[in-house]
Amino acid sequence: TNYRIIVTNNSGWNTNIITTGTNIIISNLAEGTNYWKVQAQDKSGNWGAFSNIWTVIVDTTPPSTVTLYQPPDNVWTNNSSINFVWSSGFDAISGVSNYQIFITNSQALWSTNIVTDMTDIIVNLPEGTNEWRVQVQDKVGNWSLWSSTNVIKVDITPPVGAVTLL
Repeated sequence: TNYRIIVTNNSGWNTNIITTGTNIIISNLAEGTNYWKVQAQDKSGNWGAFSNIWTVIVDTTPPSTVTLYQPPDNVWTNNSSINFVWSSGFDAISGVSNYQIFITNSQALWSTNIVTDMTDIIVNLPEGTNEWRVQVQDKVGNWSLWSSTNVIKVDITPPVGAVTLL
């Protein structure tokens, strides 16, 4: 038995492969949605009807890089509960799946790496200088470049000592 596999990316059924096996690896498929169908040939040379049309999505392009919105870069706060906000990522082929926010504070020897499907998250930070950045993952696992790195400085300790009024 022979099999004919025909593949297209919407520009005509342009890849025609004849094989005797029921498994085949086809490389160099076009980026985006590809369609394929199979037809069997009997020992007498008669071709049967084509199968249903199946799709496979090829996505090797990473999503867009996000922009950091909140908190603004290089600001001080006396609140350790911080709402981080960034722009939505974009992936034209498979779509966006997750965001990864990485926050680190070298003074406190602390860091966290959070994966979320939201474009904002509230995190309790230690005192000191905290750096944060975000990257986007698409639905097939490609990661964007990291965003720029912003700094948020947390100081929740009140001043020490008595104030003398003259």
